[in-house]
Amino acid sequence: MDKTILKWEMWGFIIAFVAGTLLHFTFEWTRNWVPIAVIAAVNESTWEHLKIAFWPMFIWACIEWKIFKVKGVKAENYVIGKAIGIYSTPLLIIAMFYSYLALGGIDSLAYDIGIFAASIFVGQVISALILSLKAWPSWTRLAGIIALIFAAACFSLFTYLPPQNILFLDPESGLYGIIP
Repeated sequence: MDKTILKWEMWGFIIAFVAGTLLHFTFEWTRNWVPIAVIAAVNESTWEHLKIAFWPMFIWACIEWKIFKVKGVKAENYVIGKAIGIYSTPLLIIAMFYSYLALGGIDSLAYDIGIFAASIFVGQVISALILSLKAWPSWTRLAGIIALIFAAACFSLFTYLPPQNILFLDPESGLYGIIP
């Protein structure tokens, strides 16, 4: 694995973890300002926790791409690598959170923070691994772009129009989406 790429991915982990943690409280801090709900958690549903991991990772990927260009860092498979790393994070959050609960665990803030951090970390490591590989077929770049646009659209839309399933249910209020 390329050490320069890994270094930048670890910066991405730190930035995404800190930014995601802050985004957990931003909606409340802005007195429920509806436009910020696109990126900030509006309730305690699993979906909103996935969203506060996605947006910092996505924004970091855009910034990092520019950094790599300026610094001349050769990162093969950049877009698909970032897409796979970013998609891995919410899948890991879901798998770890619901596995823990299914095995009889009780919801714990420390455990939730640990899952959040570990999932972002693994997503960034996956990105670093893929970015360090020899070039994949050119069509994977388009696939990565489509995947990232799709995720951004879902994370933008489903806060305002949430599907009625467990991922979107706020366990505290029993409601979905932005809570009045």
